Amino acid sequence: MNKVELQGKLRELRGKMKAKWAHLTDDDIALIEAQIEQMVGTLQSRYGYTSERARADLEEYLREYNTEARNLLGQTLERVQERVHAQLDKVEVPDRPWLWGGLALAIISAIWMMSRNNKS
Repeated sequence: MNKVELQGKLRELRGKMKAKWAHLTDDDIALIEAQIEQMVGTLQSRYGYTSERARADLEEYLREYNTEARNLLGQTLERVQERVHAQLDKVEVPDRPWLWGGLALAIISAIWMMSRNNKS
């Protein structure tokens, strides 16, 4: 990747970051970019990597980290769901049909109101 392509990718990334996190300032984004460059430089100096190799290794690590983080999050959510279901199984619900009818009506009304708000 040449310098012009790299600068284009950085501008694209900066735009995507601003679109996703609108409250980030240009200074915030510049700090993040500087930290990435610092990490690339550290890999180059400590391991003798070329800039391209350091970037490729860093990108690969971040992809692996992202996958591991998603897996861990998924496992955590599964455990939370199991605990919630276990607690719900312990709860006794009284037999009050009027209560369930009122709850259903409230949910339907809320959905209807939200759909009206989204149209306007």
